[in-house]
Amino acid sequence: MNEPCGNSSPGSKVRMNRMAKTNASGKRDDAPKPNKFVGFFKNIGLRVAQAFVDTYHELHKVTWATRKDLINYSLVVLVFLVFMGIVVGAFDTVAGKIIMRIVGGGQAS
Repeated sequence: MNEPCGNSSPGSKVRMNRMAKTNASGKRDDAPKPNKFVGFFKNIGLRVAQAFVDTYHELHKVTWATRKDLINYSLVVLVFLVFMGIVVGAFDTVAGKIIMRIVGGGQAS
């Protein structure tokens, strides 16, 4: 009446009853498997809330810059932006004049 299930070896503890289709632990083998998509949304609110709590706690561990450092870093960034604006503007002007001479579309201003 009981016979080995599928490819299991003769010494295997997993045996299947032909009529009831249950394994040795008594669970049905043809029972529907849990859907992974549904499992993803289970307790999603708790997981999102926990992520915010963890982020809050991590932000307390951060060493924040002082006001003096922030002003200094901001000035460095502004000076760099002005410098790069001048460099890009110069390249644009020179490239425009070269192209106007090649094309011959009039006087470049």
